[in-house]
Amino acid sequence: MKFTTLFQSIFFFAMFIMVSMGMLIVVSPFWRLLVLAAIIASLLLPAHNWLSQRTPFKPALVTAIIYLLLLVLVMIPFGLAAMVIASQANRLLEVLNQLTGPEVEAFIHSLAGAFGLNLNNLSEQALIQGLEQWLGFRLEHLLNWFLQTIRDNLVNILTKIVETVGGAIGSVINLLVNFTMFSFFFVILLWESNRLHNFVIRFSPLEARMTRLYVQRVRLMIRDVMLGVFGVAIVQTLIMWFVLAVFNIPFAGVLAIFLFLFALIPFLGIGLITIPLGLILIGVGWWKQALAIWAVHLFIISNVDLILRPYITSKELNVHLALLVIGFVGGLTIFGVMGLFLGPIIIILFTTSLELYLENYGHTDTIANPAPFVE
Repeated sequence: MKFTTLFQSIFFFAMFIMVSMGMLIVVSPFWRLLVLAAIIASLLLPAHNWLSQRTPFKPALVTAIIYLLLLVLVMIPFGLAAMVIASQANRLLEVLNQLTGPEVEAFIHSLAGAFGLNLNNLSEQALIQGLEQWLGFRLEHLLNWFLQTIRDNLVNILTKIVETVGGAIGSVINLLVNFTMFSFFFVILLWESNRLHNFVIRFSPLEARMTRLYVQRVRLMIRDVMLGVFGVAIVQTLIMWFVLAVFNIPFAGVLAIFLFLFALIPFLGIGLITIPLGLILIGVGWWKQALAIWAVHLFIISNVDLILRPYITSKELNVHLALLVIGFVGGLTIFGVMGLFLGPIIIILFTTSLELYLENYGHTDTIANPAPFVE
């Protein structure tokens, strides 16, 4: 069936645009669940294809097996961990709210005493005195303000954790709806992956080769982000969480959240948590625990990324680090947590488009490297 007149073509495209906008409005309440399901389905697609090719099972049964494995090995443990962390966050919040100014000041003096410093006699030390005069206030006040600021911000963060997790658990209907929609999206996307891939190839006005290149790059980027960034962060967090549990560090579950979040930061990583944590433990007299945490961070955690990344990241995709950082930070700023995936995906779509443009329209005789930022 083809359109025979210009009016029919204009009418069809106008109607198609309006219907597409309506579809976006209908799906918009669940777009985060749809994106998350698409990301996980793309990551598990190789396992789905492997089982389909090497077993007599039908695609529907293979999809059900993978979904059950995801449910048992990931989603249920994650839900239980979330409840434990929410409980610890609530208890830690109560402890922080009970702290008073004298208790904070006593902790500061205890921490300084662990390093042989006497804050009451700081003015007698010429170096410290000169520094205080240059700053215009006592270092004790600076330390007090710094610790109090950390305490206030930590209270706000813990409050949000308790409200978010507690609200999700408390609203049973909302939780069931989100779980059902995620399961539906995941099963459909995984089960119909080949049909969806063929649909994208047919729908795109570009050459099939170009469309396949876009799809391949997006899949590789999702895999690299999940394994190279989140995978490494999860391994680092689990190692440090185990160390915290072995040494009976209080609120290890809450600390694991901050360890994971900071592990996503390039270069700095969880050292932003382990170093201050070690100082706090020294302040309460736990020297052995502090030294153990620092040793694990120095000799194990800092090398996890160097050891694992070459084996779990794709050799076919090589995007400049500066663009990846822009994708992570910009995506996180605009889209929230989902931006950690959407940002890099937008970056790889841009660099792939740039590569195809230079391939088809660029003056290769005057450009030494026709594909900057992409190899």
